[in-house]
Amino acid sequence: MEDGRLDPDEERHVALSAWPTLDAPWDQGFVTNRNNRCQLKLPIPWRPLIGACGHPDRRDEHRPVLLPVPSLFREWELALDLRRGLVLARGEPLFGLAGWVHRECVLFARQQPLQSLLMEHGYTLVWWWRGERRGFMDFGMHRQENGDLAWADYHGIGYLGTDGRIQTARIDKKMLKRQ
Repeated sequence: MEDGRLDPDEERHVALSAWPTLDAPWDQGFVTNRNNRCQLKLPIPWRPLIGACGHPDRRDEHRPVLLPVPSLFREWELALDLRRGLVLARGEPLFGLAGWVHRECVLFARQQPLQSLLMEHGYTLVWWWRGERRGFMDFGMHRQENGDLAWADYHGIGYLGTDGRIQTARIDKKMLKRQ
């Protein structure tokens, strides 16, 4: 999962090894309405899957790392293996900590074990996504600086189907033109 525009809840001043036992006020499990930074409102109870541990301005061992939220560590009995950069479920790799190993703002997941855990606990992985693409509307004979700059702003909801394939529940595209 690349975090892209997502702004996950975070703890900047906790040691990575202490993350699984963290009792943070933002990690409250299922909620029906949250007033967080991305203002996501779904008509069903939901909970975040990932959080960030570490300070965004640091390049050392306190750099940001995406991980499952601490409450999932406890609920799913996950274990943190920093030596190999993994989160383990039942002794097997479930997540790869790319932020710890490669300094990338990404959390890798093994699809089959994740799908099994989701089904076992009655969860569905749903995500809200947003993307932008820049383009020029009237490119024609005009040079770029004289053309009309436009943005395609995409919004959607996706989910992981029971067969493990990514599905799209809703997608919306708006063309925004800069004057």
